[in-house]
Amino acid sequence: MCAGTSAFPAFEVHKIAILDMRLGNTDRNGSNVLAKRHRASGEWVLTPIDHGYCLPASFEDLQFEWIGWKQAAVPFSEATRAYVAGLDAEADLARLAENGVRLRPECVRVFRACTLLLQKGVAAGLTARELGDVFCRQTRSKSALEKLSARALQLTAAEQLGIARWTPGRAAEHADALPLEAYLGHLGRVFDEFFSN
Repeated sequence: MCAGTSAFPAFEVHKIAILDMRLGNTDRNGSNVLAKRHRASGEWVLTPIDHGYCLPASFEDLQFEWIGWKQAAVPFSEATRAYVAGLDAEADLARLAENGVRLRPECVRVFRACTLLLQKGVAAGLTARELGDVFCRQTRSKSALEKLSARALQLTAAEQLGIARWTPGRAAEHADALPLEAYLGHLGRVFDEFFSN
């Protein structure tokens, strides 16, 4: 990438950011993006490649190199915001299943949670960089997403299993036993509360 990342159009960076947040990419680095110039316009076109570490079973290893690119701080366009609002995780999971791809339950939970966070964050006016900071660990401590998910699991466990005190060990033990829709309902409310503060 001779020109450096600053030459890339914001839209091109945003399309990769949306894909990575949606799929919970754990390996988006500069080597996993092809950059080429459009012959007629001279504009850079980015193509994300190597998605072997997407759709993970947990949130702990999410990482997006583009968080540090200047375009990540540019607000999403109205067209992009409308696109994100129209994303349908269930339809995409059905499409994958129709093509022989069935995800483990924990991967489905992560995919649906990532899609929900992306939609709530974009609707709240966050940039890709701000959202990326919620998705990814900035230090060795848990990311905001991991903490928000743990809170939603705690609320779901209290409601569904009568477990009032939810510790990290119990989270791993019971997460798969909790109804996904109940967890996502609590997660949506936890996200709303987080974005309103």
